[in-house]
Amino acid sequence: MGLVAVLVHAGREYRGHGFMNGFGWVLLLLTGVQISLGMMMKISKWRQRKLSSKAYDSSETKSWIMSLIGRVHVLISCLIPVLSWVEMGFGFITLFGFCHEDHLGQCLAHGIMGSAFIFYGLVLVIMLLAADQWLLRSGKSQEFYDSVTITAWGIVNSFTEHRWGSNWSHGDYQHTSMGLIWWGAGMVGIFLSKNWLGDGGYRRNHIPALVLIFTGWSMSQHAQHLPISTKVHGFFGIALMAVGVVRIIEISFILKDQPHDSQEYGRGIRSWQYLPPFLLVESGILFIGATEEQLQLLNDIGIDHGSYILTLSTAAFLIYLDFLFLVTLHRRLRDKRNAVLSGSSGTASGRYANRDDDVDVTNGSSRSQHESDIELTGLLSDDE
Repeated sequence: MGLVAVLVHAGREYRGHGFMNGFGWVLLLLTGVQISLGMMMKISKWRQRKLSSKAYDSSETKSWIMSLIGRVHVLISCLIPVLSWVEMGFGFITLFGFCHEDHLGQCLAHGIMGSAFIFYGLVLVIMLLAADQWLLRSGKSQEFYDSVTITAWGIVNSFTEHRWGSNWSHGDYQHTSMGLIWWGAGMVGIFLSKNWLGDGGYRRNHIPALVLIFTGWSMSQHAQHLPISTKVHGFFGIALMAVGVVRIIEISFILKDQPHDSQEYGRGIRSWQYLPPFLLVESGILFIGATEEQLQLLNDIGIDHGSYILTLSTAAFLIYLDFLFLVTLHRRLRDKRNAVLSGSSGTASGRYANRDDDVDVTNGSSRSQHESDIELTGLLSDDE
């Protein structure tokens, strides 16, 4: 509807071919491919159900093609939300004319890093509500994967924040030092994720939480040109440090160094466990909204930092609600499907089990009756 409204109206003229415009067509193309592949998979399943096995071509080649289509369908399903998020970011900066010339690097840094925090919050929501059993089967702790990601991200930041051949700036020192502590602490987290002196299994640790605390403290201490920018960065640092503190409490006092299991009787999901993902989303939104041009615009308009932080927090709550709703919906649909599948298989197995029980009972009663006849025969013989 939005595309049609833009193309058919005779009002404002849009000149030029901006990056947002081209990216929108890419999203539209991916959506069309996604719908087409979904229809092909549905038609294939319908034919497989309706037609007999002789009439339906179930060759290995066709099965391989359908498997490939399914994989591409899943890949596009994962790409569309990510690309849609990027497109919304492009729409925002295009609307206000931000992120040009010297401001491009800072926009990229804030957008990528803030989106990474939001994505980390989404990962924790998925692990909390839907993927905890997969994590238990993998035999590794959540902190192992967190530490690997932190190490990789730190290595990238250490060698990309400063433009080689140019003079070092204040921001280069800040971001490069942050990358150094990320890969240094990340490697410690990887090492501590395994119980080397015990059974060799994987265990929980606090290193990823400590990385967030150090990062939040560093961000809160960054010198800024505007008072509103200093206060927004300070609140962002507090939110990020809160993630680390809450995460340490969750691991040590809520879960007592044990892996999370949402299906465990008497425990399940504790209310405290919903705090770390939200605080990560809050931190990401605050960091995305803390660029120089945005805060300069707010300062010129006269909006104070309190109103701006509350507005960004509202967006964080809505994004977190969207994450919770989608992951919960997936979990309920998955559990319902598994219940139907286990119920149908359980009915069949129970039917066969009842047949076996009937046979066993019949044989048992026949044997008992035969033994009773023998005993009665013996008693009659003695009396005679």
